[in-house]
Amino acid sequence: MQPLDPDDKLLNLSQLMQHAGITKLVIHAWERRYGLTPECRTESKRRLYTFEQAERFRLLKKGSDAGYRIGNLVGYSLDELYRLERKINAEAGLGEGLDLLISRRLGEFEAWLIPLAEQQSVDNFLLHTVPYLMHEVGKLWAGKKVSIADEHFVTACVKRILLGKLDSLSPAAGAAPWILATTPEGESHELGALCSAILARRNGWNVLYLGPDLPAAEVARLSIRYSARYICLSTSSYSPTRLNSYLNKLEECIGPEAVIIVGGAPTQTLVSSRRRIILNALEDLIEYLVLIEQPSFDS
Repeated sequence: MQPLDPDDKLLNLSQLMQHAGITKLVIHAWERRYGLTPECRTESKRRLYTFEQAERFRLLKKGSDAGYRIGNLVGYSLDELYRLERKINAEAGLGEGLDLLISRRLGEFEAWLIPLAEQQSVDNFLLHTVPYLMHEVGKLWAGKKVSIADEHFVTACVKRILLGKLDSLSPAAGAAPWILATTPEGESHELGALCSAILARRNGWNVLYLGPDLPAAEVARLSIRYSARYICLSTSSYSPTRLNSYLNKLEECIGPEAVIIVGGAPTQTLVSSRRRIILNALEDLIEYLVLIEQPSFDS
């Protein structure tokens, strides 16, 4: 099948069916139920669609095939549907590794994971494979299908791979601004902070990765020493109240120009402010650092 050209102005019904992999009956049904109407019609009433609409149909079909309800997806933006597609693709590729883990074949699991990380792009591994893998391992542990030792082993494997990726990246130019990445005191889950450090270095920032579990005063001391523009924090075990208290303490100690970027489950009830950026996903960090806050190399 010849792929569609995004620059084509309008696509007919046949082209839409081929691109999205759905039938005419499904297209008409979604039009009636969900308002997925064509861009326009010809004088003979033939439906015409934009490339973006064709992509929306394709992505909705993919989501439906993966078990998602169309009614829940129709309100998604195109970017959100693309993000869901990447998640679905990541899920589809991890079944073998999870089976190895369930059967306690830890050596074979590591032998499976290492080449997978090498084959995938850095962004895909960080943004999709790692979060989904750790989420599924957590579910397996909660369901008593793997032990806490198994979960720790997976975390250690992923950490070794991520540290290798961070070390393989060349440091930014000397005048590039600094970002510190760590987790709050008492927070041992560091993979989010480590992924943030890799993404920041890949996008032109000087990065100081501090590991997990740092008191606010120590984070502040290093941020002042390096004149850090941003402090990236990741947490999964803090309560929102405890996290807010830590952030307030950190804000009191850091320099006036430094901004805290924080992500993780406890941030869902927090709101951004002048000194505090709340991000819901690692992809949002890329958008913020690259599209909004390009690093300046002025000395």
